[in-house]
Amino acid sequence: MNIHFLHRRFGLVLILAGLATGCDPGDTQTGESGRTGAAGARSGSGAGGASATTGAAQNSSPPRTADLASLSPAEVMTRLHDAHLRRDYETISTLITADEREAIMALLRSLDGVLDANDRVGRAASRRYAGVSQNPWSLGFMENNLGVFSRDIRVINQTIRGETALVNLQEGDNVPIVRAKLVRADGCWRYSPELPPKSMNRELDRLASLLAEIEGSLDRGLDMDTYIDAFWVRVLPQMEKVAMAKDATPIGIDETQITATEGE
Repeated sequence: MNIHFLHRRFGLVLILAGLATGCDPGDTQTGESGRTGAAGARSGSGAGGASATTGAAQNSSPPRTADLASLSPAEVMTRLHDAHLRRDYETISTLITADEREAIMALLRSLDGVLDANDRVGRAASRRYAGVSQNPWSLGFMENNLGVFSRDIRVINQTIRGETALVNLQEGDNVPIVRAKLVRADGCWRYSPELPPKSMNRELDRLASLLAEIEGSLDRGLDMDTYIDAFWVRVLPQMEKVAMAKDATPIGIDETQITATEGE
């Protein structure tokens, strides 16, 4: 994933708050366009804002290197996305470059912890406030702000030069388009994402724990006003801490780095 999403969108706190509370806030390329959606792995928010997660990684063997060798960069992106919908972390790890693998896998698990906790809060709110047509807040907007690991993506095209490739993709209906970098390693194309700030996982885990506390309070009869206040007083400040996490190692992609393309 391009970790910049947490600073580009998640870090814009006022816009972020509006989203959470329902307010409106030139190379030659090989096209491999196609939209990949949740396909039942994670449904969108329904009444009460709850999202159903069928997460858990399914029993499947990770792909062998020989099986990955024929995949194009765009196909690797699709494979990563589909594996994430299944919470198939073992397959995901095989498709990420070795130097970034450990940090990205830890980040992904922490992000999924937040999303899953948000789903549980939505379901608890639906139970607690049965007569309310819409949950007053949800972090479900994050699901389509996670680069290749978003709930819905559309792979637009790929650009290849030698051992490096760029894949343009769209997260849900969002703009601008996200650009993912891949490198050829051990005979396969592998995703080479930005490294996250060192403290981001800790702040995400704290956010997940906070959501779990709110879920418990809902099950114990939390009143609506206090539930709404919980977002502004507790959740939003923790989201700011996530967005402000330090020790980032940004890896910008200079478009001039790739000026020629190898077609497949």
